[in-house]
This record gives sequence, structure tokens and C-alpha cells, in this order.
Amino acid sequence: MTSSSSCSSRGLGRRAAVLIAALAACAHAPPRPPAPAVTKLAVFPVQNATGGPAPIRAVSDALDAALEARGVSVLPRRELDAALAEYRIRFTGGVDRQTAKVLRDLGVDAVLVPTLEQYAADAPPKLALTVRLIDTTERPEVLWADGLARSGDDSPGLLARGVVTDPGQLQQIVVSRVAESVARHLASQSEGGFCGEAGRFKPRRKFRAPVLDDVGRRSIAVLPFSNHTSRRSAGDVVLGQFVAQLARSGSFEVLDPGLVREQLLSHRIVLEGGVSVDQALAMLDLLGADLVLSGYVELYEARSGAGAPRVEFTAYVLDRRTAELVWSSSSNSSGDDGVWFFGAGRVYSAPALSCRMVRGVVDAIVGHRPPIEPPG
Repeated sequence: MTSSSSCSSRGLGRRAAVLIAALAACAHAPPRPPAPAVTKLAVFPVQNATGGPAPIRAVSDALDAALEARGVSVLPRRELDAALAEYRIRFTGGVDRQTAKVLRDLGVDAVLVPTLEQYAADAPPKLALTVRLIDTTERPEVLWADGLARSGDDSPGLLARGVVTDPGQLQQIVVSRVAESVARHLASQSEGGFCGEAGRFKPRRKFRAPVLDDVGRRSIAVLPFSNHTSRRSAGDVVLGQFVAQLARSGSFEVLDPGLVREQLLSHRIVLEGGVSVDQALAMLDLLGADLVLSGYVELYEARSGAGAPRVEFTAYVLDRRTAELVWSSSSNSSGDDGVWFFGAGRVYSAPALSCRMVRGVVDAIVGHRPPIEPPG
């Protein structure tokens, strides 16, 4: 009888401890309020991260038309250009606090920043377009992101009837699907596909500290990736994919790179040769973020002829409270990794490959951490 009572008391004690810990975690991390409905959208011009010339104006016009055809309420391009000119806003690759205020005063709820990550007109043509949605609050955050990377021979089908040889046709396919994803998200808060599962393209080496399981530490800033490749804008592509995948995970409040850029410029922080630990910690304080992520792109090779793309990068995360490294990883993959029979499952473009590799890193960073849920 005494033994039974003692066991019961210990069981109650353990359950009480778990309950107290859960309540403490809730108090430490109040649920993020639900994102307000987007009634008016500003669409920035398409950013060129292809590393070479690309038909940016044509893709921008096609995206505007595709969104309008799907009933998305967009600030007229003429009004947007006039506001940007009046306030001398030249950077349209993200949203800083000044840009957010200007657009907020025009009744804009969110900004869509599209980026062309790859463009090749030679047969088979290739095109990769990503978009991210950013709110216009005083601390701009990424609400959602999606994208699509296609090569003309992704789905050749029987007798190569599915091969797309016209770059204009491929552009129409990609832009239409991206616009449809944007419209669907605005209507129903759908997540979007964004390059699919990591699968066989997970990090080759990784370290993860238990502190990442703390649900109260959930804001993150992504600093520029140092580009050690011969391909221009490779670091920008990988950075954008990390931002998108972190937002997709639902486990972090992701500060927009425009806000990060604003702080770098205003405090004259130069990131030549990569981000040092001292610089990363300084940015954590300036941005008020819990975590900061950055890294290096060592290899970013697009497919050449019958060859497969190859990508290699490292990533690390620093924690603001402890000033310690809580994540590091090394990723190195080729588009034909794990492909044995008739090219099934081969990845044909570098952006599609790096996107799945980044997905593998972000999934491992999140681990079993529950996503941030809005209040009931």
C-alpha cells in the first residue's frame, strides 16, 4: 500500500514537472499571430540571379499578366514605379523598413519578390523562377515562398514527345505555374511545393546542438553566403533558397534579406571573404534575431551537355543567447547521384538540385521541432 502510494506520487510529480515545463515553454514563446489577409500585393521586378543576361523585363511582364489573369489584386506597376522613384528606393531584391512603410501607406499588405535563378535559351532550354512573399510591417518577415525549376527535357516521354525546345514555351509553363501557386496561397494559405523532398540530397556531414529544440528561439536571419565559385550570384541563389525553405518549415520567423541588407549598409558592415563570427553576432544584436544562418558556396555548376549539375556548400547557425555554434553542415551532390536505370530521378538543373539540398539542411535543422501554430 505504501509502495503503491509512493509510486503514484512519483508519477504525479513527473507529470507535474512535464506540465510546468510545457507552460514555461509556452510563456517563453507566445504563439505567432496569424498572418493578415493580403488584399493588395506589390510585385517587384524580377531579380536576375542567373549569372548572365536574361529576359528580365519579359518575365516580369509575363508574371504580372499571369497574376492579373488569376484575379490577384496587384498595385499597378505605374504607381509602384512612381513611389519607388519618389522615395529613391533602388533596391528591389527585398523589403527594408523604409520600403515597407512607403508601400504600407499605399495600402499594400505584402510584397512579392520574384527571382530568376537560371535562364538558358539553348536547347534544351532551362528556367528557374522563385518568389517570396514579405509583409509590410515595421519588421518585414517572409510569409511564404515557392518556385519552379524546369529544363526542356525534364519529361521527354515516349519518343521524346514531351521535350520542350522553345524557351518562350518553357517560360510560359514556369510563369503560369508560379502565378497559380501565388494565387492559390493568397486564396487558401496553401504551402506550395517548392522543389519537393530532399530525398538522396541530404547533407554529407552535420552537427546539431540540442538548443535548436527550444521552441522559444524561433526568429532567424540569413546573412549573405560567400560565393567561392566562378558562377556569379551563386551565393544569392543559395541564400534565397534557405530563406524560402526556412519560411516553408513553419518553425521560424524569417527576417527578410532586405532588412538584413539595410542593417549591413547602415552600420557599414562589409562581408568580404565571408561572414566572421563577430560580424554574425553583431548582426544578431542589430536585428534582434535569435539565430543567424550563413555559409559558403564552393561549387555551383550547371549541367553541360549530357552532364549533370553539381553543387557544394556549407552552412552554419549561431545562437544569440549562448554565442555558440548550434548547427554546421556540408552538402555536396550531383544531379545524377543515386541514378542507375535510364536516368530515372535525375535532376537536370543546378537550382533544382541546390533547392533539394537546402531542403535537406533545413529539415535537419528543424528536426522534431513543432511548427509555430497560430492561436486557436
